[in-house]
Amino acid sequence: MAKSQSALEYLVTYGWAILLIVAAIAILYALGFFNPSSSIYKTTVISGFSGVKVASAFANSSIFQFDVLNEAGVSVSLINSTLTIDRQNYTSITCTDMYISNGQNSPCSLSIALGNGTEVNAALYIFYQVPITDNSFRTLESVGRLTVPVS
Repeated sequence: MAKSQSALEYLVTYGWAILLIVAAIAILYALGFFNPSSSIYKTTVISGFSGVKVASAFANSSIFQFDVLNEAGVSVSLINSTLTIDRQNYTSITCTDMYISNGQNSPCSLSIALGNGTEVNAALYIFYQVPITDNSFRTLESVGRLTVPVS
């Protein structure tokens, strides 16, 4: 009887410990601890782009904004930009300055309805011209991706 009682006490003691560990893991999982996309601190991710780049981006429920930074080495003229979100193209983007000196930036924005608390995954195409000679220009394209939390 002493052996069976000892074995039963062993199982009960460790059984409670294992049950508490499983319960703690279940609570952490329910709170989203193991899901990185549920993080409170979502960040903006900007990738791609060459020559003319996106320096920063911001979105709220009614507007998508980004700063175009000229790192082409010469002054550039912005022609137009296309923002693609969920296979929908948006071209009514307005920029403060269409002519950007090297190292300078121009704020751009698009009025659009976005869901609060969501995240925008978009492709951005920026078309611009660089001077080749006094009277001729070359049209170039800078393409990149933006992941921006909607606040």
